[in-house]
Amino acid sequence: MQQRITNNDETFPTRFEGSTISLDICPNIRRDHVCVQGSNGTDCTTLVWRLSKWSEIEVSVQGSQSAASGKRGISVAADSPVPSFRSCVAARGYYLRMPKPPVLEKPVRRSGVLDVVRGTAILAVIGVHAFQAAVAIAPEGSIAIDSRMFVAFSYLRFGVELFFALSGWLMFALYYRNEKISTQSYWARRILRLWPLWILFTVLSFVVSLTAFHYLVSFDGNAYSVLELVVAFLICIFFLGWLSETFWNVPFGGWSIQVEVGHYLLFWPMRSKSARFIMATVFVGYATYFVASSLEEQTGAGFLHDAAGAWIRFGLYGTWPFFLAGGLAYLVTRRVRDMSRAQFFALSLQNWPLILMGGAILLISLKIPIPQGQSKEAIVAVIILLGLSWCAVKLELLSRLFQSWGRYSYFMYFAHFWVLNAVVHLATSNGWQLSIGSSGVVVATYFAGLAILAIGVSWALAIPSWRLFESKFLKFARNVR
Repeated sequence: MQQRITNNDETFPTRFEGSTISLDICPNIRRDHVCVQGSNGTDCTTLVWRLSKWSEIEVSVQGSQSAASGKRGISVAADSPVPSFRSCVAARGYYLRMPKPPVLEKPVRRSGVLDVVRGTAILAVIGVHAFQAAVAIAPEGSIAIDSRMFVAFSYLRFGVELFFALSGWLMFALYYRNEKISTQSYWARRILRLWPLWILFTVLSFVVSLTAFHYLVSFDGNAYSVLELVVAFLICIFFLGWLSETFWNVPFGGWSIQVEVGHYLLFWPMRSKSARFIMATVFVGYATYFVASSLEEQTGAGFLHDAAGAWIRFGLYGTWPFFLAGGLAYLVTRRVRDMSRAQFFALSLQNWPLILMGGAILLISLKIPIPQGQSKEAIVAVIILLGLSWCAVKLELLSRLFQSWGRYSYFMYFAHFWVLNAVVHLATSNGWQLSIGSSGVVVATYFAGLAILAIGVSWALAIPSWRLFESKFLKFARNVR
């Protein structure tokens, strides 16, 4: 059976082969709309396919097809039910319109490259804490805090900001303007990813704080009443520890997880907004910092003073730009990957307001503090860490190691604090200090040993935690619609 269908001034051949319709579209057509309309007369929904070369797409079409014609579309008629539709499509950016999505939502596969970046970030975080532990163990005066070694290693603390940028990339990739994801599904995935380990280490922190091993956590639980501990536990469990100057970092490293929940809260209602609107929220965040700083300086002890201090301690105004930077980097990369230089230049001119906003944010951020230092230091550190990630991707053995560390990074983030705190306490309480040469050699030796120990122990514990504990919750979260 042969049939010719016309759209505007172009003619396309079609052929029917059993239950399969093949529609060949001429390669000189840059963009067109194909609409296969069901007999029930339902409106077509739009599905966008980005193709850079000839491809075959097989999609499911339910019910019989009825003859119809459209001014902008092509209508295909068939006398019998057509269970599938096969299209051979040429031209970049071709738009295919179908009454239903062709396939159900596919499970998102882990990206090896993103795991390498995640692995770089966790190594940087463990590295800076191992260095701090080495300085604490080393003989007094072994290294000055203004030495080049101290300054260089201190920049590793901004691995947390790299985590924020990576989180933004993933959130935009999965959820930005994705109407298929429900609010229930979004929060089920976010909470069930964070909460199980968060509850585990929070409970462990409060229990240990009441024992002789309270040096492993950031507070001594015996110094508080039962009521105070219950209240503190509740605010920590619900990611509100930043409201308290004592419990803002319980469990150890918890401040960054609380900030990450803040990112999730801000992102979800903005997922359908324009990039310009989302970038404008950065200026609002910076304004809240200046207001809070002024209130903290000009008011005495009281509610306003405490609230301003809590907001500054939280630091969401300073970390939100890193989250958005990762998300916007994803949007830009997705859009320009198939563009020529001329097209990229034209797109840049078209979006000059966004470029100006980005420049203004960068300039203002140089004066804005973040929980761990200054934004300008964090920007430099993130760029360097991304460069190291790129080098690791190119080396197969390193790439595999970094991918594994990235996969298990969440547990490793919490666990390495416990390992280092235990070693520092044992070393300082028992006088385990070595005189092994110059100050740089002392600290470097301690650093290497502590870093290997912290990575090895936390990694070994993270693997069974993932397989037996964390992955079960994630599997359940994926089934929430």
